[in-house]
Amino acid sequence: ASFSVLNIGTDDYQVKLLFWVISDSESFRFLHPSFIQNAVGAILLYDITNASSITRLPYWVDLLANKYYELPVVLAGNKVDLAGQRAITKETGLAFQREHNLTSFMEISMKTDEGVDKVFASLRDLGLIKYLLDEW
Repeated sequence: ASFSVLNIGTDDYQVKLLFWVISDSESFRFLHPSFIQNAVGAILLYDITNASSITRLPYWVDLLANKYYELPVVLAGNKVDLAGQRAITKETGLAFQREHNLTSFMEISMKTDEGVDKVFASLRDLGLIKYLLDEW
């Protein structure tokens, strides 16, 4: 697993968000519950150019739902900069979001930053930042 840190806030407060990129390989599944321990939100990311990438997401939805029944989960289809190579339609992403009762859905490009700010705005709008501050 790898992770990134994002510091956000105002003059009044700072919040450090840790983002884990976790392999879905069978050999690492025993570690998954420890990575999501104390999660206050999740972003499930799939590759719109890889048809099989969305088929692996139900495992993560189930894992999160079993541990955190009402955890806000944002579904994001990545690589919209490669729309000409699209293998998963936007409608398929929306259908997955509705079927699994996920909090929100958007398409992004981590390469060009298109829509990435909307993912974080969505987390903010879901009250995750307030939750984190209330817990301190």
